[in-house]
Amino acid sequence: MTETLLHFILQRLDQIECPVFLHRELERFPEEQLRALRADGILRETSRATEIPRPKNIPSGEDLVVRHTSKGIFGVADEEDYFDPIPLTEDDVRQYEISLPKLTAVIRQANGIGDSGFVNHHGLIPMGKKAVDGSGNIDVFFSMPNLDENEFIARCRRLEQLCDPSGIVILTPRTIALSPENRQQMKRLGIITVAITTNSSPNALSLDWLAISRQANSQVVHYADDGGQVSLEDEAIKVPVNTITEEDKIVVERKKVGERIHWFVNGVDKGHIFVRQESISAKITEILYDQIGHGWVPHKTFMNACAWKEDEYFPASGEPGRMQRQLNIIRKNLGVAIEFRKGKGVRFAENIVKSK
Repeated sequence: MTETLLHFILQRLDQIECPVFLHRELERFPEEQLRALRADGILRETSRATEIPRPKNIPSGEDLVVRHTSKGIFGVADEEDYFDPIPLTEDDVRQYEISLPKLTAVIRQANGIGDSGFVNHHGLIPMGKKAVDGSGNIDVFFSMPNLDENEFIARCRRLEQLCDPSGIVILTPRTIALSPENRQQMKRLGIITVAITTNSSPNALSLDWLAISRQANSQVVHYADDGGQVSLEDEAIKVPVNTITEEDKIVVERKKVGERIHWFVNGVDKGHIFVRQESISAKITEILYDQIGHGWVPHKTFMNACAWKEDEYFPASGEPGRMQRQLNIIRKNLGVAIEFRKGKGVRFAENIVKSK
C-alpha cells in the first residue's frame, strides 16, 4: 500500500503523544493531501520552529538554530561547527500539529458513530458506541501512543469494569505487537484492536464494521466455550494477531568503516550519519544502542550526558524539548522507531535488536 500523508502522521502519533511536523518533511506527499487534512482541522499550524535539521546541501550534524533578523530568517550553527548563516524561508520553519479532537470527530463521522465531545483518559479516548446490524452496540475507543505494550494493556484493563465484554474495539494508528501472554489477556477481556493504517477503503478512516463485529463475536463465543481458557495456539478465531516475528525484527549494527563509525539497519549502510562523534545526537544514539535488549534508559542518563536541565529536557510549553528534537533527528537518519515515555525513559522499539 502506498503511504499517504494521513498514514504518516498517524504512525508518528503512535510513537509520540504530541508530534510536531516540519513543513519540509511533508513535502514528499501530494499537496492536496495536506490541504485536505488542514481543511478537516486534523493538521493545524503551530508555532514556528526554533531549531531545524540541516538542509541537504550542507554537511550533516546538529540542528540549526533559527534566527529572525531584520534581513530575514537564518539558520546558524554553534561555535564549534561554525559556517556562514544560511538564509531560510517561511516554509523551512513552518510546523504543524495534530488536533486530536478534530481527528476523533472525523473518525466518528466516517464510521457513523453519533457521539460527540472529546476527553483523553491518559491515552485512551472514548469514541462512543457503534451500532452494527445483528451485533448490537460495540464500544469503540482510540488509543495512542502505543509503543509501550504494558501501558497499552493497562489501558485495556481499565475498560474491564466499564464496558459490556460482548464487544470492545480499540482503534490504533497502526498495528500493535503483543506478547503471547498479552494476546491471551486481550481475548479474556473481549477486546480486539483495529489498526486504522491497515485500512484499504477509499475513505481511509471508514472501517468494515461487519467484519469487525464477526471478529469480536467469535472471540467472545470461543472464550466462553473454552470455559474462559483460551489456547495460545488457537487460530480458529482468525483475528489478526500482532506479534514480533523474525520478519518484524530490525537489526541495528554499529561498525567502524575506515576512521569513521557507520550505522547499519538490516544490513543497509546508513553511512557516517554524525559528523562529530562527540555531538549530542551521536551520544544519545550510542547510549540507546548499548541499552538494546535491556529496557528503558532513564531520562536522567541523557540529562547528565548532554548537560541539560530538566526544564530543557521536559519543556513546560508542551512543545518538543531538546531531547525530542534530537530523537527526531536520529529517527530520520536511521529510519527506526524510538520510544519516549516521561514516566519511564527512552529506548529503541522492542522489535529492534543487535546482530548476533
